[in-house]
Amino acid sequence: MRPALFIVALGLIALPAAAAVNCAECHASIAESYSRTAMGRSFRAVTPSTVLPEFDGRPFDHVPSRERFFPSRRGASYSVRRECGGGSLEVSVDYIFGSGDHARSYLHRTKDGRLVEMPVTWYAENGGHWGMSPAYDRPDHAGFSRQIDDRCMFCHNAYPALPKGADQSEDGEFPIDLPSGIDCARCHGNGEAHAQAARAGKPVAEIRAAIVNPARLSPERQLEVCMQCHYETTSTDLPSVLKRFRRGAFSYQPGEPLANYIVYFDSADPKPRESRFELVSAALRLRESACFRASAGRLTCTTCHDPHRQPAAAEVRAISRRACQSCHAGREFPDAPKRAADDAIHISVTDHLFSGAPPPGPTAEINSGAALPYAGEVRLSYPDRLMRGDEVYLAMAQVAGGANLHSGLPALQSLLDRSPGAPSEAWSQLGQAYASAGIPDRAAAGLKTALEKDPSNWRAAVSLAELLSSYGHSSEAIPVLERARVSSGDRPEIRETLAVALDAAGDHDRAQTLYRDLIATEPENASAWNDLGNSLRASHRLPESLDALGEAVRLQPESIAIRLSYASALFEARRFRDARPQLEEAIRIGPSTDRAIPAWFQELAATGDAAAALARFQTALNSQLTGARINLADIFLSMGDRPAALRQYEAAVAADPDSPIANVNLGLTLLNAGDRNRAEPYLTRASHAPDPAISSAARNALSGKLQRR
Repeated sequence: MRPALFIVALGLIALPAAAAVNCAECHASIAESYSRTAMGRSFRAVTPSTVLPEFDGRPFDHVPSRERFFPSRRGASYSVRRECGGGSLEVSVDYIFGSGDHARSYLHRTKDGRLVEMPVTWYAENGGHWGMSPAYDRPDHAGFSRQIDDRCMFCHNAYPALPKGADQSEDGEFPIDLPSGIDCARCHGNGEAHAQAARAGKPVAEIRAAIVNPARLSPERQLEVCMQCHYETTSTDLPSVLKRFRRGAFSYQPGEPLANYIVYFDSADPKPRESRFELVSAALRLRESACFRASAGRLTCTTCHDPHRQPAAAEVRAISRRACQSCHAGREFPDAPKRAADDAIHISVTDHLFSGAPPPGPTAEINSGAALPYAGEVRLSYPDRLMRGDEVYLAMAQVAGGANLHSGLPALQSLLDRSPGAPSEAWSQLGQAYASAGIPDRAAAGLKTALEKDPSNWRAAVSLAELLSSYGHSSEAIPVLERARVSSGDRPEIRETLAVALDAAGDHDRAQTLYRDLIATEPENASAWNDLGNSLRASHRLPESLDALGEAVRLQPESIAIRLSYASALFEARRFRDARPQLEEAIRIGPSTDRAIPAWFQELAATGDAAAALARFQTALNSQLTGARINLADIFLSMGDRPAALRQYEAAVAADPDSPIANVNLGLTLLNAGDRNRAEPYLTRASHAPDPAISSAARNALSGKLQRR
């Protein structure tokens, strides 16, 4: 045995405020076998000794986004390069996320210390292949901008060493030195007292009492040790979990009731629950199985799984069969079925519901952007019942994902009105839900109350400022953000929102200073580059604006909003041939469901009618790119291609029949082409536009046409 190997491979328990504990000192064999499990290999930094054979430079093409990715190695460094019409971008791989048994994702540490996920993942199935990371298989994916948050780190790694209380805000800021994989402490708790007792030669009973041994816990507490990471009702914005107030992200300790740390929710409608199978649902499906319900708590994860080692597949099957036959003596059982997960379609895992042959695998991920959010009542999933005084969590869950705004908003408002001691987070949630529902006065009231209760609640400050700015009250938003910079630290989220508010208020110079400060520390922040470009354009510095917007497109070419900003600036510069591909690509990528969802929420909140909400959502979706089509048609006209222009104007009117500018442009173009009969209905519709310039142009055209008749 080589103890040093065990220390590197596992051996260490990450303790936020204490010296690391070398578990391999006494448990060398267990430490060595655990280091080879998927949990022991769940996270690691890329080092000179790292070997990733999949980074061979061969390209992976993503058809929906028309992007090509090159995973490559240069010496001891790995990177992913993206090539597309927006230009080239190469990003270093700094961490490996996942063991590789099913998949390996890759993380990049930005200049300001944030961790972002790569758009591509290596999947082990079918001999190994590249694919888009979960929720990325869409033309308008997140690119290199999806930030790893505390919840991701909670389940994929040991607890990072953070100053006391630093995980309260869950801001996704992690130290440079991160643990390598899930450690002993995640199941056994802080081992310092246990190690000290052993070194001091204390009695065996005292040594054992100083550490959590899940095998000696009650069946419920024992299962919860696994549930902390393997119980997820859904990865969609339902929400699936709410962490309890005043609990840090990394504060759960094995052996305590899991419900003291977090509360789980699911849809109340049984249909989506029964048909959905998601990746991190093993403990959820186990608890829903007939076998678990009949076992009276005797069936746990460790009935079939040894957390300290990873046996070969044949041994796993034998262990599982013996477990089944312990209750069903004499019966032969097929292997537990594996299914492709609805939220990660390239990964097949065991369905712990044990209900027979699985249905056909999904063809598209539920997070692909093609589906609307769940709309309906949210129910408690775990624990089985709320503790006394916990009604606020269920009330918050109804509105947190926008699922049940129609009845959930008045219920949460009523509950908080009766609960003067309710914390800032609850009022912030109420305000954000009112904002989603399009009720600005009540949204502002909720967010202001949240800030009165806790001035350091920077998320409430940012939400309030965004709300005020969106309704034309930027001058009121600015002091809110200035106070937040003092009470919450000069966070980049606050600075960026402040810069946007200053821009809206006409203070472009100060806004641009803030944008440049952000870019100095976050040069890969496409949003900041886009905002800077728009600000420069507003202050009539068009050449500089084009440079900034071009960089924003290079960093995030998947963003429709960023491409439209660049195209608009190019249009203003009369660079029509350069603007055309930007507009065409924005139209090809298509409207974003994420940007249309607020219309869905607002209709649901107003009527509770899912069909009416769907109609409003579809209208919002169809009208998103009307302006892009109109601008593209104008470019075609300037290039002398009238038929192409007509096709774009017709598409704009089809998407948004009430658009005055689309109607007047289509009518005028048809009129100029000599097609008077087709032009008249569009011009008539435009003649009633509230904009006098549009209505006057339409009436003049109609008058001239009628005289010629």
